[in-house]
Amino acid sequence: MKNKTTFIKSLTLFILLFTFTLSSYSQSSSNFELHREISMTEPDSEIRNINLSIEKNTSNIHLEIFSEIKYGSLTIKILNPKNEIVGEFSIESIHANSKNKNSNNIKEIVSGKIQKVFNNPTIGKWLIEIDSDGVVGNVKLHSIIISNN
Repeated sequence: MKNKTTFIKSLTLFILLFTFTLSSYSQSSSNFELHREISMTEPDSEIRNINLSIEKNTSNIHLEIFSEIKYGSLTIKILNPKNEIVGEFSIESIHANSKNKNSNNIKEIVSGKIQKVFNNPTIGKWLIEIDSDGVVGNVKLHSIIISNN
């Protein structure tokens, strides 16, 4: 009886380990993280593009874009490979359009943040567009691309 119980316990343990191993193997994935910071120390008025290449096995894209400005106005757009805007935000300093001659006496920091998650994203080149108009400040991008192996 003891041998039968030991055999059943061993068989059960083997089945559990085999099932766990199979489920772990079939759910294997890889993460690619990118951190980027762009600082504009002098008034800047340009459009800058950051490309993200999304491959066939990508299951998710996690994007977090944080911006902080002292002067000017800033617009951030996220475009998918079809050139559709799938996320956008803008921030503006009181110094951007100030008619007040004493506006240089005012210190201000404006910040904004967008977080987006895209499940089963379109394959191809995604674009983060940073449009600055007289901006002094910075933009931080954190992205995580998850691929199924």
